[in-house]
Amino acid sequence: MDADDVRQLKAEAQAQGVSVPAYLDFDADRSGLQHSSTYLVVEDGTRIAVDVWRPATSDVLLPAAIRSTRYWRDAVGSPIVEHRVGVEIRLWTQAGFALVLVDARGTGASGGRWPNTISDGERADLRMVADWVVAQPWSDGTVGGWGTSYEGSTTLLLASTGHPALKAVVARFAPYDAFHHIGFPGGIPNDGFLGGWAAFNWILDGHPQRALGAELLPVSGAPRPVDGHDADLDALRDEHADNWDLAAVTSAAVSREDVTDADGAFSELAGAHGRIAQLRAARVPTWLWSAWYDGAYAASALAQLMDDDLDVRVTIGPWPHGAITPMLGDPLDRAAPMDPTYDEQQRMLAGFLRHHQTGSTGDPSPRRLRYYTLGDGWHEADFWPPTGFEMRRLWLDGDGSLADKPGSGATAYDVDFTATTGRSNRWWLAAPVDYGDRRDEDKKLAVWDGEPLESDLEITGNPVAMLCLTSSADDGAYIVYLETVDPDGAVTYLTEGNLRGIHRRPGEGAPPYATFGPWHSYSATDAAPLPIGDEVELAITLWPISVRVPAGYRLRVAVAGADADSFRRIPTEGDVQLSISGDSWLDLPVRG
Repeated sequence: MDADDVRQLKAEAQAQGVSVPAYLDFDADRSGLQHSSTYLVVEDGTRIAVDVWRPATSDVLLPAAIRSTRYWRDAVGSPIVEHRVGVEIRLWTQAGFALVLVDARGTGASGGRWPNTISDGERADLRMVADWVVAQPWSDGTVGGWGTSYEGSTTLLLASTGHPALKAVVARFAPYDAFHHIGFPGGIPNDGFLGGWAAFNWILDGHPQRALGAELLPVSGAPRPVDGHDADLDALRDEHADNWDLAAVTSAAVSREDVTDADGAFSELAGAHGRIAQLRAARVPTWLWSAWYDGAYAASALAQLMDDDLDVRVTIGPWPHGAITPMLGDPLDRAAPMDPTYDEQQRMLAGFLRHHQTGSTGDPSPRRLRYYTLGDGWHEADFWPPTGFEMRRLWLDGDGSLADKPGSGATAYDVDFTATTGRSNRWWLAAPVDYGDRRDEDKKLAVWDGEPLESDLEITGNPVAMLCLTSSADDGAYIVYLETVDPDGAVTYLTEGNLRGIHRRPGEGAPPYATFGPWHSYSATDAAPLPIGDEVELAITLWPISVRVPAGYRLRVAVAGADADSFRRIPTEGDVQLSISGDSWLDLPVRG
């Protein structure tokens, strides 16, 4: 592909309203490489589409890297997808791997039905793919896995098989508890993402008419057919018509138990933590990549880091979803370029798999945790939160200030249901993430400001809020924002915490994974309406963050009852008045 072709692709990406991905600057030429395309018929008779790409010439046996997707393993008639996959093929084959690309059952050129995210059938398929790979004459007998987003989840699904040939996996920007970490943060339905993702899936599956009530996303081309099966795509689309209807299931969901698969059985909504026993038994070396502003996937990665029965190392940056943009994404240093760059990332992933599959390279992964502090840079630690930090309590005084002792009075707030963080936020998995200057939106919220900082303040960990409030409604979507105000008055988003009012009760016993603060089950058995007019306590764990706030800036806490472009309106109609007591507080993890 020449420079004119790349310029055209960039123009198409910009016309679609998406950030120009960094991979458009890399060579996607596949000529000369060895390629095969086939169907594997798995135990239940479903045909799974598999492509293998190998270096042009090789006199040695090759390790394999498997990526399984529900977003088409490859495409025809879609220049951007073809270029992205071409770059992937070039980088992995140059690193000395056979790259194995798989369409998940019920998607792309594979047959069958997609019953839900990372299903039992998909897990069995991946084990059979690994069996098939190591039986090939070019295989060195080892398998690795890698993937981003949904493909990161399938990578963990592959790890859960415990296949003896599987030596290591890299899962990037993927949820662990997908109910809490993306679909229903704090129990609040993330209808913006859920509706958009469901619509995108129906379009990919050839049924855009099923994507009702959501904006249709521009999708060009078709899944690449398996060699010799070009005429099969129409029949495959008919099979895919019975796929899981995510939007229909989640549109009425209130609690975890309401999220069911295509057969009406309880589904963990892509939750790899639902396979924790299998992952612990397999204990496959795993490198997790995540980002502070990518849904709540940083919490997903850190929960796995703190599970002593898993072999996990974690890298968390300020990047957007996938880390494919040219810019780093630090809101306190917007001019910073991507670090590491796209090609450096790919070399690191391949180096990690090669280290564990062949032992021929060093290990580029962190010993435990490598994380980026906004406004500062990269750091390493063995635990989350890192050592050297302590909680500092700030009280939400009735006069609108952040105080160092319990406040007086209360703050009255009429919920503004037009309040929004826009669509370039963490909950849309936006690339890039851009909250902009929040000063105007904050006029719609209840806010408390601290005094200007006398020196830089490093915040690293999970802030925890306690809201003592009364409400005129028996439910609500409560959001606590942590922000900064610079000397010119510009407001920068740092992180947030979310909790639906009916899910306020603490979970019983130990949480199923590390939550780094108060936890809630989001189960119907623990749900209860708010007592109208009576004060209740809402304990809210904010999402993890690491930031160095400059001297002269103020800290701000803001409370909202809505995020109109992302979350479902709760309650669905009527005005809501809140009274937030001065006994409310926020604990900040600051360097001691």
